[in-house]
Amino acid sequence: MNIIDIENKRHELLSNLKNGDSNRLRLLLLNEFFLQLFEFKDQNVIDSYLLEFSEKYIYSLSNWNVFFLPPAETARVIKLAEQIKAQPAFSPFKENLSLIIPKLENGLQELEEILRGEYSAKIPEKSKISFPVIEESVSADRNVLYGFVESITVHIDKGASKDKFIIVPSLPAIEEKLERQIKISWNKALEIVKRYKRRVNNYHDIIINFDERLGEYAGNSLGIALVLAFLQELFVFYNTPIKLRVAEDIAFTGGLDENGKAIPLKNNAYIKTKIGSIFYSNVNKIILHRDDEEVAKTELNKLLIKYPERKLKLIGVEDFDDLMNRRDIVEMKKQNPVVRTGKFIKKQKIAVIVLIISLLGLLYANIDFDNNPSYVTNMGKMLYVHNRNGRILWQIKQTINLDRPLYTKGAIDLYDKVIDLNNDGKNEVLVADVDLNKNKECYVVCYSGAGNLIWNYRFSDIVRTIGEIHTKFYENQFIDTLTENGKLELFLIARNGPLYPSTIYKLNARTGKRVQGTFWNAGHIQNALIVNLNSSGKKEIVALANSNCYECCVFFSLNVDSLDGQGPANAKYTFLGLPRANLNTYMLLPKSDVTDYYKSRLNTELRGDLMFRDKKYFEFSLIEGDISLIDNSIVYDIDRTFSNIKISITDQFQVLRDSLVAKGKLQKPFSNTQEYTNILKKQIKVWNGKGFSKLY
Repeated sequence: MNIIDIENKRHELLSNLKNGDSNRLRLLLLNEFFLQLFEFKDQNVIDSYLLEFSEKYIYSLSNWNVFFLPPAETARVIKLAEQIKAQPAFSPFKENLSLIIPKLENGLQELEEILRGEYSAKIPEKSKISFPVIEESVSADRNVLYGFVESITVHIDKGASKDKFIIVPSLPAIEEKLERQIKISWNKALEIVKRYKRRVNNYHDIIINFDERLGEYAGNSLGIALVLAFLQELFVFYNTPIKLRVAEDIAFTGGLDENGKAIPLKNNAYIKTKIGSIFYSNVNKIILHRDDEEVAKTELNKLLIKYPERKLKLIGVEDFDDLMNRRDIVEMKKQNPVVRTGKFIKKQKIAVIVLIISLLGLLYANIDFDNNPSYVTNMGKMLYVHNRNGRILWQIKQTINLDRPLYTKGAIDLYDKVIDLNNDGKNEVLVADVDLNKNKECYVVCYSGAGNLIWNYRFSDIVRTIGEIHTKFYENQFIDTLTENGKLELFLIARNGPLYPSTIYKLNARTGKRVQGTFWNAGHIQNALIVNLNSSGKKEIVALANSNCYECCVFFSLNVDSLDGQGPANAKYTFLGLPRANLNTYMLLPKSDVTDYYKSRLNTELRGDLMFRDKKYFEFSLIEGDISLIDNSIVYDIDRTFSNIKISITDQFQVLRDSLVAKGKLQKPFSNTQEYTNILKKQIKVWNGKGFSKLY
């Protein structure tokens, strides 16, 4: 095998990894590639390719499920993991593997105990309703079925105008057969619960949670499992006189028609795959249609040849009523809580009174009276305001979605702040991006602790360049608050929506009124900090931005009391009528050759990534090449004098660039060398008041 073969295998692997297959299949594909890679004799090549797929491999390995496959499969996975652990390129991940491998070995031991008939699982308080699912992987050279066992958790509330089904994880569109089966199963469950509860709500909100979240679900073979999951929750929701419990360690397969008749699979390959996946799991019983029973028994007998002590029972049914009459599957007991409680009180009057008083005291002590906002969390565009105990006080919808790429985990602080503006002990909540009028315009908003609107401000300044009048649509982002001349001021960034103008401006934090002072940049400002860098006590704004004019990232600083004018730009990108700002520094950070290779106009940075470390140096990462690959970055450390710069190459960037160098698509030197970082340093330029000069 030569380097061309390896590269072809790499492209094939990358293509296959994008197919949306399960975690199991991704790891099997990675393992296959690694085994072929180890046949290559050049250790440098092995290291390069191993590093490229290291994160995907670690993630897939850590999520490997030892169940649903023969033990030999996991044994091979562990053996290869030990081999990879010994590779020099994997030394940064050695600790990860040292934690993952024992976990897999313990799981493998548990599976082997099940197959020997020695394993005894603890009976759960509430049994999970499980069903086998199949992943069909189809490509040019393979057509493989993989089996899993999934479980369902259902939550039911009273509905408003119709029955509403919410599926977690959410699907782009519910597959037709699945949608129809959900409704059939729900109606069957309601029919049964009405035998024990005369009055039920007209409508319900039903959340169906697929616990393992294996992917997008289709078909109707989970119909029986759905009815039981619905029933189990309905009996609790309506507090029926009958207690229903489904036996543990059991799985169900088969759909239902409108008459409650079970629907057979009638697909031998699917039946065999489902029996195989259940055989290598902790399930002890499988419920299926009688028409599928013969094929299932034949497959089970084949598996029992190797593991004769495995305890797995097949139970065939024809309809749902047949299933409900099996007390070894569905247990139903009468309960009379009123009579039972009455007898207890008669015997233990004093003890019960003391208990009730104690419980009331405990209940009062645990009531959460705190309505003061303490922190915020977000999910997508929803912002949740919590008190210090974690209780959600209220929520609003933002215009920004912080789940998108190019945002760090701490980016929520850039858009939402909890702060006591009036020093009265009660916090207010500042939000940088609310569409108050539902016209897709972004407002900075201040809410009271109760969620009432105090003030709002919309940045809508208009700037002009030669031949262009820019729109007044902007997205806002917080920098920080600062007390100036006895007034609490809020510093913000505003970025033009369709084009490149970007600005730093100020508001009175208590009133929302605009404060004088605005700095403009011809490119989006992504990150900014307010810091004190000198003995004079003058605070500076240090920021990272893009420059559409110079087509690279820029790092700049200006004093908070010099917030006027604009940054450097040529005639095309200069904003008309604005002076040059009085800058402490304005530094151009060059694009790497990787960014040029990918034909990307700019390198860029993550929002929320600029940090001032130990009050000594600024640290941030610039993404090079395809901006969707946010780990392909170069790390910059710039000291507080803005004159000393350290450049570090990340592993992901090194793998990407060095593979391009090895193929002759980029020029040497290799990435993780002083020679390469010096090439980047020599391209850094600094504004001297009239033009740019090299820093090194």
